[in-house]
Amino acid sequence: YLIEGLKSLTTQTYDNIEAIIVDSSDVDWLQSLANNSPGVEYVYQDPCGLSAARNRAIEEASGGYITFLDADDYYADTKIKSQVNALQDAFDIVYSDVYDVHPDGSVQYRTAMPVNNPDEHHTFFFRRDGIAGNVQISSVMVTRDCLRDRRFCEPLASREDFHMWTRLFLD
Repeated sequence: YLIEGLKSLTTQTYDNIEAIIVDSSDVDWLQSLANNSPGVEYVYQDPCGLSAARNRAIEEASGGYITFLDADDYYADTKIKSQVNALQDAFDIVYSDVYDVHPDGSVQYRTAMPVNNPDEHHTFFFRRDGIAGNVQISSVMVTRDCLRDRRFCEPLASREDFHMWTRLFLD
């Protein structure tokens, strides 16, 4: 869905978008795709894991808000504008429900984890392990300040997002 993902950035109802592709896959055609996508910055780094690629994107980004779009995701047209508006209302992190689109064309709606008690949300999220809802990486937007001293844990081969969200919810 990489092409659909890039197209979904061009149809956003929010205009001021900085798009950075961090290529740590060593796929030959990815740089060409990025170069032919207006407004997309291409950054190559040696393959060293998903967390390292996410961290590199954070370092390269210059905007006040950061969101992540993996190669198998794309955004609804109002995603960025809605989340920027929420962050401007004094939140540091927001996330949303998602739709999973399966290869057979079927669609599954997944509800995001509710915030019943903000002071205990990190504990609830950690203990429930995402069972009581979901915080999909492509649904998250955070302020740059929120990530100032935080990065994805590079030794983790998976669940790096779960680890990051638990730490962010704690604060």
